[in-house]
Formats: sequence, C-alpha cells, structure tokens
Amino acid sequence: MEGLVAKAKAHVLEAEFGSDDVRDAMIITQYQRMVHYGLAGYGCLVAFANRLDQDQNGPVLQSCLDQTYGGDRTMTQIATGVLNRPV
Repeated sequence: MEGLVAKAKAHVLEAEFGSDDVRDAMIITQYQRMVHYGLAGYGCLVAFANRLDQDQNGPVLQSCLDQTYGGDRTMTQIATGVLNRPV
C-alpha cells in the first residue's frame, strides 16, 4: 500500500497537468488502484471469516467489501460518463 500511495503522490499530487480533466482522471486512476488492492484484501477476509464460522465478523466485512465496490463503481461512472466522454 505504501507503494501505491507513493505512486499516487508522484503521479497526481506532484505532477503538472495541462487540463483539470486530465488531473481529475489521474486522481480517479490512482484511487481505483488503491481500491482494487482493498477489494482483494476485503474479499480474502470475508472468505476467511466465513470459513472460520465468524458469524459476527463476516457480515461486517462483507458490508465493507460492498461499500468499496460501490465507490469503485461510482468512480468508473464519473470517469466514463463525465471526464472521458467522447467529444
């Protein structure tokens, strides 16, 4: 995760962009890279909790996973519907 944060910092926070739309697209790109890392982690934790019969933890972790997927879908909608729509 530290590597992803370093890349986000280098590619977004410290970079110069010719347009605000390009900058916004890069913010979404870096956000989604981090989210996909989180999705893998939450997915594994849900599977582990279910396998270990952690009845109280499985649903909480599943809710976190679902919310993270929701954020990813929202960013995809913004990227494809607003920032990167054909001209």
